[in-house]
Amino acid sequence: MTHAGELAKDLQAWVPLTVTEWLRFVRTVQEYADRKLVARLLEGDGQSFDVFFNSYYPRIYRFALMRLDYDHDLAEDTAQIVLCQAISKMSTYRGEAPLFSWLCTFCRHEVSKQRKARGYSPTKVPLTEDEPAVKSALESLLSASNADPGVAAYQ
Repeated sequence: MTHAGELAKDLQAWVPLTVTEWLRFVRTVQEYADRKLVARLLEGDGQSFDVFFNSYYPRIYRFALMRLDYDHDLAEDTAQIVLCQAISKMSTYRGEAPLFSWLCTFCRHEVSKQRKARGYSPTKVPLTEDEPAVKSALESLLSASNADPGVAAYQ
């Protein structure tokens, strides 16, 4: 019986599971599946590559897309580069983290390179508390709380 089969059999004994137990079970199954997939990829199994690509390309693409200001073409290129890098470095995957987390590390580095190469600057987010209307509302709340001894005790 496979490890996943043993876990499924053990699941019957665990029912009803707590949320923590269920999450631990799911994580264990995912870690096992990740390690098996990596082992098959390292053996050169073509079907495993299809599973790898179809499972992780869309997720890495979405991960990159948000970090590249929704530039779809650049996110596609980045996802392809990341998966190619990951395939070439697959033998270094130790299974200490989920495979997706490991791939996200590659993606963060590639996104950084892409942003630097294109001269992207960090997105500036205006602080709403600096707007005059919000600032006056916050100040009025602060002055009202200073007048209330019950609120002042918590400050």
